[in-house]
Amino acid sequence: MRLITAFITHLIYANYLIAISAGILSAGWLKLIGNNNWLTYALFTYCGTMAVYNLNRYWKSIWVAHPTPLLEWVKKKQPYILTLIIAHGLTGSILLVSEVNINGPTIIWFVLPCLIAFLYSFPIKKWRIREIPFIKTIILSIVWVFVLVVLPALNDNFLHEDMPILIIAFLCFFMGIAIPFDIRDIGRDDYKMQTLPQLLGIPMAKVFAVCLLIVFTLIIANFNNYLRNNYDFYVIMLCLSTLILLTKSNRKEVYFALIDTSMAALGIYFFLNS
Repeated sequence: MRLITAFITHLIYANYLIAISAGILSAGWLKLIGNNNWLTYALFTYCGTMAVYNLNRYWKSIWVAHPTPLLEWVKKKQPYILTLIIAHGLTGSILLVSEVNINGPTIIWFVLPCLIAFLYSFPIKKWRIREIPFIKTIILSIVWVFVLVVLPALNDNFLHEDMPILIIAFLCFFMGIAIPFDIRDIGRDDYKMQTLPQLLGIPMAKVFAVCLLIVFTLIIANFNNYLRNNYDFYVIMLCLSTLILLTKSNRKEVYFALIDTSMAALGIYFFLNS
C-alpha cells in the first residue's frame, strides 16, 4: 500500500498525471475532428505540459518562504525535476520543428503561448505574470486553447466556420476546471491577485465554474450530432461538475488530481467516438 501511495504521489507531484491527461485530451479531440496528426500533437502537449508545469514548481521550490508538502517534495528532488524540464522541453521542441509549417501566422501563434507560459512560470524578482490581478485563470486557459485548438488548426490548415465558437467552448472548459485550483490556493495567493474565489467567494466561484462547463457542454453537443445524443458525454460532464461543487480549499492533492484526470476521461471518450 505504501508503494502505491508513493507511486500516485510521484505521478501527481512530478506532473505526469496532468501531462498525460492533457495529451489524451489533445489526441481525442483532434481525432474526433478528423486531424490525422493527432498523435504528434498529443505528444507535444504532453511534453509541453511536463516542461512548463515542472518549471513552475521548480522556481517556486527555490524562493517560496513557506513551501507546501508538494513544494517540499519538489525541493528534495530538484535535480530530477530539472532533468524532466530539459528532457521534455527538448523533445517537445524536436516534435514541433519536425511538424510545424514554417510561416508567419503559425510561428506567431506558437511563440505567443510559449512566451506567455514561460512568463507565467518564470519569476522576475519573485514576480510572475500570473500575479497580475484578475487574469491568472484567463492566461492559463488561453495557453491551453492555443495548444489544443488554435495551433493544430493553423498548422494543418484545418480552419472552419465553427472555430471561433470552439475556441470559446474550450476557454470555458479550461477556466471551469482551473477555478477549483484557485480555491485550493486561496489561502496562499496574495489578495491583490483578485482570483475568482477571492472576488466572488468560494460558493459563487464554484457555481460560476459549473456554468462555464455547461456552456462548454452545450457548444460541443451542438457541434457534434453523435455527442448530442449520447448520454455518456453528459455523465462525464456531470461527474466533473460534482467534483467542482465539492471542492474545498483543504482537500488533498489527490482530489485535485481527479479534476485533472477529467481531461483524460473526456479525451478517451472523444477518441472512442471519433
